[in-house]
Amino acid sequence: MHEPIALIALDLDGTLLRSDTTVSDRTLGAIDACRTQGLHIAIATARPFASVKRLLPASLQRDVPWICGSGGSVYENAVCLYQDWIDVATAQAVVEVLYRAEEDFLVALEMAGRLYVNRPVAGLLTPHQVCDLRQIVTAPVAKFLVHALDHPASRMGPWGAMAPAATMRLPALPAGCKVQLTDHGSRANILAPTVSKAQALQCVLAQRGLDFGQVMAFGDNALIGFQGRGIEDRVN
Repeated sequence: MHEPIALIALDLDGTLLRSDTTVSDRTLGAIDACRTQGLHIAIATARPFASVKRLLPASLQRDVPWICGSGGSVYENAVCLYQDWIDVATAQAVVEVLYRAEEDFLVALEMAGRLYVNRPVAGLLTPHQVCDLRQIVTAPVAKFLVHALDHPASRMGPWGAMAPAATMRLPALPAGCKVQLTDHGSRANILAPTVSKAQALQCVLAQRGLDFGQVMAFGDNALIGFQGRGIEDRVN
């Protein structure tokens, strides 16, 4: 017999967020009703902290843990409670490899809760700094986001709406990180080797005295299929 549900984990894109990246009043009402009944709510997303902070309404900014960067970080009330990040030396080596690569890449990295990008990106609303990434990696990096660009001058559209390149010819990267290819191979997430949303969720559960059997996950393939229960569906 299943244990009673005590925590609901929600993915963002395609689940909690509508196509305009807002959360509907109906969904917020359902979440409030769950919290009133004593259920915990957690966010689980590949998005970096700064992006989650920009998108979520005020009611989900307090006392709701955010699993960010595909499980590389857990934040609650803007405090980082858990991190599984790429160490400084490895992150510096990754940057050098990407800058030396023959293929032209759009690269973003998340460090200390801030987003840095190697070139201007029209339509990128998340607060960020455009800079030479080789000059700023002085702390562990939560995540790299890499886009392969066929023609850089024509692909400076919104971050989430760039046309995919034909192939992602990602160069060999140093040990101490792993690559997740997405968007038909045109985008890569570079993470610490042990990063997973399920591992980060375990941290959230431990803080609340819960276990995986008490979790219901909505819409997140990285969580559906673990020891809890999952529904691959939209909730908005």
